[in-house]
Amino acid sequence: MAEALPSCAIHLLKHFPETKNYQEGTCGAPVRDRSASIPAVNWPLYAVAALSVAFRFLARSDWAKGAGFWWDDWSILVALCLITAGSSITTEMAHLGLGKDMWTLEPSHISDILFYFWIDEFLYIATLSITKISILCLYLRIFPSTVSNRFRIATFTLMAVSIIYAIVLEFIILFSCEPIDYFWHMWDGEHEGSCLNTNAEIFAGAGVNIAIDIVILVLPIPKLLGLEVSFKKKIGICLTFLVGGFSIICSIVRLQYLVQWGNTTNPTWDYTQVAIWSSVEGAATIICACMPQMAGPVKRFYGRTISKVSSAGSKKYGVSGSSGSHALELSRRDEPPSKSNAIAKTVSVSATYDGRSQRATSEEELVGRPEVGWPTTVGYTHDYQKQWSP
Repeated sequence: MAEALPSCAIHLLKHFPETKNYQEGTCGAPVRDRSASIPAVNWPLYAVAALSVAFRFLARSDWAKGAGFWWDDWSILVALCLITAGSSITTEMAHLGLGKDMWTLEPSHISDILFYFWIDEFLYIATLSITKISILCLYLRIFPSTVSNRFRIATFTLMAVSIIYAIVLEFIILFSCEPIDYFWHMWDGEHEGSCLNTNAEIFAGAGVNIAIDIVILVLPIPKLLGLEVSFKKKIGICLTFLVGGFSIICSIVRLQYLVQWGNTTNPTWDYTQVAIWSSVEGAATIICACMPQMAGPVKRFYGRTISKVSSAGSKKYGVSGSSGSHALELSRRDEPPSKSNAIAKTVSVSATYDGRSQRATSEEELVGRPEVGWPTTVGYTHDYQKQWSP
């Protein structure tokens, strides 16, 4: 960055009032400022994300006769705390001059903005990674080993990959420059140091992140399509989960601006779009992670015909939880056949855990009710029953 700036420009940066007066008075050049757009986008999206998490916890609570809390809920709460810190830092960057040309800012503000950007990258990566963990924990809740042990192994593998990815990328950012503070001082040309190839770092990090998101997105689709429900409801279920694809679109758009920022000679102006799309992606990821929990409570509270994962239908689906961390029972029974050669089928899947027995029923919920406390022993019962009429 500093190498791209001529020495006279660096000198003018150190004397910003004269530079600014010369720009406005002599050249008549407009002073660009889009800093107000950062909090204008940031905080409304944050509010929606916070409300989504609050609604999720309300829906899972005893008061709402929900399924109870588990690791998917607690991890999304951690992600919300991280995005709260990130949103506050981004707003402070806007107050310091993010969204303006760097030659109109005080030199100390430029360094502060770059420092906060460095911190914000840690929060951004942690937010996305923990949200991934939350989604994968939800998969474990929905599909016990009795449904598919192979699916759960794939889910745990993705968890490990997401955690390793986050740790590696955090260390790369931490030591991207030598010395570390060269990252936010390199612009002035008065400090010595070196940094990794920015564009290579950007492409590698974003590419792996997008790839993991795609795998997480499509992982449950075969299982969801295999549910004993009507085709219409299968489409509704898949669309509810596939809404997370919006966060992938945000990642791709953000990558475009990150590449532009990696080649910038005006970081406080060019990073504006990166900051905005980072906020959009972080909030969208949390909102999408909470959406599968929203439709069911909406039906309970307002009496609508929207189920948790599909549009209205005449068939009913029962879900009940026994005691256990993620006890689950999915069942469906078709209406009695009207013709003698028709087929009636009942398919049930249940998972039972040691501990105090609790029973909760819901027509919308796909997840069972975790037991208060953590049982030390786990046992599964598995039953498929098919009744064929002649």
